[in-house]
Amino acid sequence: MEAVSSDETSSHFLRSGEHTSLSDWFFVHRARLNVLPLLSSMHSRAWREDISCRKCGGPVETLVHVLNQCPAHMQGRIRRHNAVQSILLEALPRRLEVTVDRKVADDETQLRPDIVVRDKEKGTVHIIDVTVPFENRLIALRASRLTKMEKYAELAERTRERKGQNAEVRLGAIIVGSPGTWDRKNDGILRRIGIPHNRMKALKKKIVSAAISGSRTIYNDHVKYNL
Repeated sequence: MEAVSSDETSSHFLRSGEHTSLSDWFFVHRARLNVLPLLSSMHSRAWREDISCRKCGGPVETLVHVLNQCPAHMQGRIRRHNAVQSILLEALPRRLEVTVDRKVADDETQLRPDIVVRDKEKGTVHIIDVTVPFENRLIALRASRLTKMEKYAELAERTRERKGQNAEVRLGAIIVGSPGTWDRKNDGILRRIGIPHNRMKALKKKIVSAAISGSRTIYNDHVKYNL
C-alpha cells in the first residue's frame, strides 16, 4: 500500500466511484490487499497442493503473475496499455504534432516509442513511453521509470544530434500501476507536454480507472470457467 498512498489520485474513486464501475471498485480493493482467490493464496493453499498457474503452468499463480507476467494474457495487457495511452492522447493540445508507436525519422535504433510529441512553437521534442507495471512499493515505480529512461536514452541523444545540440529533447514515462497506482512523477511530464492544470486532475483519474478496469478484465479472463 506504500505506493498507493503516495498520491490521492490512486484512490480517487473510493467515495464517488468516478470513472469506475462497481465491479472495478470491488476488484481493486481485493487486489490491493492481495486477497483475490488465486491458487497461491492462503485460502487456496489450505486445500490445494498444486499452486501453479492454471493458464500457462508457471510455478506459482500470484497476482503479479496474472496481471503482468502470464503469457496467456499478453493481449489483455496490450489492451490495458492502449486504453491508458488513448486517454492521454485525447488530452494532448491540438497544436502539438504527435506520432504513436512509430520509429523516429532517420533513426537507426529501431525503437518505437509509444508517443513522440513535437511542440513547434517551443522547439521541443518529448519522447514518452506508457507502462503499466505491477507495483507494491515506490521503489518498483522508480525502477520502471529508470528502465524506460535507459531504453530511450540513445534515441534521445541521436534526435538531439540531428536537430542540433541546442535542441530540447526530453524523455518521459507515464507510469500507472496495474492495480491503479499513480506515480506522482507523471505530473511533471504532463505539465511539460502542455496539459492544462484545470484538466490534469480529471485526466489522472481517468488513467487510474482505465488501468484498474484493464486489470480486472485480465483477472476475470484468468479465473472464469476454471475456479
